[in-house]
Amino acid sequence: MAYVGGELQSSENAPIDKTWNATQQAAANMGFIVTEREKDATQARMVARTSDNKDVTIRLEREAKEITNVRVRVGTFGDEQRSRAIMEEIRSRV
Repeated sequence: MAYVGGELQSSENAPIDKTWNATQQAAANMGFIVTEREKDATQARMVARTSDNKDVTIRLEREAKEITNVRVRVGTFGDEQRSRAIMEEIRSRV
């Protein structure tokens, strides 16, 4: 994982569909209100709000059949601690 420019980035050893399902489960488990969802065969994006009204954007991009790049941003300028918590929640479901 790397935290760069307010965004946490990671590569997961899972196909994009499995990572997308894990992302949706993580958002529900963390009590997020999802406001946007979009997905195709190579990328996906979810925008949500936390219980304290912070924006969360999660982007997935297929790197290879079994590798998905995940990027998490919380708020406008980023929140590393919260981004890491979200990433760990996703990882626990992949």
